[in-house]
Amino acid sequence: MRTRQLVRLYPLVLSVVPALALFAANQGHQFLSSLLAPVLVSVGLASIVMALARLTTKDPDVAAFRAFVLIAWFFAAGQARELLPPDMWVFGWFVDTAIPSQAVLAAVALFLLRLDLRARGESVTKALAVFSAVLAGMNLYPIVREGQAAAIRRPAPRSHASRRLPSGPPPPASRPDVVVVVLDGYARGDVLRET
Repeated sequence: MRTRQLVRLYPLVLSVVPALALFAANQGHQFLSSLLAPVLVSVGLASIVMALARLTTKDPDVAAFRAFVLIAWFFAAGQARELLPPDMWVFGWFVDTAIPSQAVLAAVALFLLRLDLRARGESVTKALAVFSAVLAGMNLYPIVREGQAAAIRRPAPRSHASRRLPSGPPPPASRPDVVVVVLDGYARGDVLRET
């Protein structure tokens, strides 16, 4: 019985997948500790969604499915914008793809929320729990692998005292003259020659 209750927490697992995926894609540019805040926020918000979904039905499997759909819809809405071109040529007009894609996603989410899962609730729960675990594992594996590789590559600590760094800037005579030119636009060649 306790295992079934844990399996129903798969929406929480799904909620941390985007944070894990972003961290795995940017490994080496951030510390592992930077993953803690997004994971906690995702789990916290997913817990609220699960509690609200639980208020809509007495069946815990249906509530978990509804929370899963809402969380998946939330994360898919931003990804749909990235996958599609910004606008499409439709019957002689350019149409922004954001509105139709979001409308299709909302319609799919509403359709899934209306499904009657009472007869298949347990099998759907098991399938989505496996799906969420596989997604999380696919993004967690590179993080763990890179952490182990970094531990192997880490140099041994030095035993001798390190060199002291100066506490202030060097004297003005030893500082180089540095000029940084930042252009916010480029003129045409004939304008550059003329001016």
